[in-house]
Amino acid sequence: MTTATKPVILVALVTFALLATVTPPFTSRNAGATTTTWAKTYGGAGSDIAYSVTPTSDGGYVVAGRTSSFGAGSSDAWVFKLDATGAIIWQKTYGGPAYDRAWSVQATPGGGFVVAGSTDSFGAGGTDAWVLRIDDAGAVLWQTTYGGAGTDEAYAIQAMADGGFVVGAVTGSFGAGGQDYWVLKLDSNGAVQWERTLGTAAGDTISSVSEGPGGTIIASGLVADPAATGNNPGKAWVVKLAATGSVLWERMIDTNNRQWLGWKAGHPAVATPDGGALVTGGYGCGGGFASCMKVLVLKLAPNGNIQWSKTYESLHGIAAATTSDGGYVVTGRYLRSGTWSLMVLKLDANGNAQWKRTYGGSSGGWDVRQTADGGYAVAAEISPGSGPSEAWILRLAPDGTISSSCASGIGASVSPGAKKVGLSSASRAYQIGASSAFTANSSAGPIDTAATVVTQCSA
Repeated sequence: MTTATKPVILVALVTFALLATVTPPFTSRNAGATTTTWAKTYGGAGSDIAYSVTPTSDGGYVVAGRTSSFGAGSSDAWVFKLDATGAIIWQKTYGGPAYDRAWSVQATPGGGFVVAGSTDSFGAGGTDAWVLRIDDAGAVLWQTTYGGAGTDEAYAIQAMADGGFVVGAVTGSFGAGGQDYWVLKLDSNGAVQWERTLGTAAGDTISSVSEGPGGTIIASGLVADPAATGNNPGKAWVVKLAATGSVLWERMIDTNNRQWLGWKAGHPAVATPDGGALVTGGYGCGGGFASCMKVLVLKLAPNGNIQWSKTYESLHGIAAATTSDGGYVVTGRYLRSGTWSLMVLKLDANGNAQWKRTYGGSSGGWDVRQTADGGYAVAAEISPGSGPSEAWILRLAPDGTISSSCASGIGASVSPGAKKVGLSSASRAYQIGASSAFTANSSAGPIDTAATVVTQCSA
């Protein structure tokens, strides 16, 4: 069975120069205290990527991704815990002899973490969705695979207020055919409480799940469009589910054959406090992928209708999160004069750009989260020199700035180039169903790793 792969992304060569003078740390007006900013890479001799980052209650961070530098197989799920300065507290791989990866991690209210990914080493089929519950030190509390004879992968997970979890997955084993959205509600021990497949025979790929008011769930991703031409792989499809799994509404976003929205990695949609959703992606002009793409952000009302939609220069959004001031933060890729860069964009509640900054050569940010003091943590990947990719974590101040000891241009302010864009949304014909997934306990033993940490800058 062919394993689902994420898009291959070109990364630009970038050299970071460390300056001898360390400037005073940024003072956060939000918290009335100093904010430590830094950028660090983590990796080994192989290819290593950070797909997800979550701030933790102790002021540190937990990171999840994949590594081919360490572990038991060709690629293993990789989770590491950092302190507030980015120093590693612990680092572990989880996997077997085949290809395994972690796409999403969240801290859980009772302590510890929950990780969603996919495994070729365990389960019922060639690739199965995989969820692991680990304690504060990375020890496995339980681990379960979910799947059938086809390819099934879990790309997102959300810790729910009731103590359980909702998983955003794709399934080739069940549903309408091809590949479908697959949403699973688990109890605190990983047992399935309910699950739903949603999609058509054309193929659908979920990327995000998040909890809204009243235990509602926003699921979003990319759906195949049979009428699409050129570089348009499909359209965004946002589904709102009740706490019981019933569909409250769904909307497919129509951009007139101009859209590239939704990656398997990344978290392009988030539930908003009003019961709606914020979605990010890309908006093109019908030409080549990079020739005229812009970051697209749109806000959906609690009933699923579009409240506002705007584009920003350039290239596209990959992940979004809500912020404590009622606004939003988006990360993705920026392209200027043929050079790729990591981008972070801060918006107010109405989509007005408050600031936009770039941080150097990267495939773009895979995840962004606000920290307790109003700053931001970003998970990305970078290829230093001519070597393979490394996990890249950045800790930014509330205004997006980073230590001036970073190389020139890292954290540079750029023009948002915001413009309103007219979009429409409509319900689509789809099938909803239940699966008969096999669940099985897996036996991945955590293996301590020894990643090299390179501090690019800190203050």
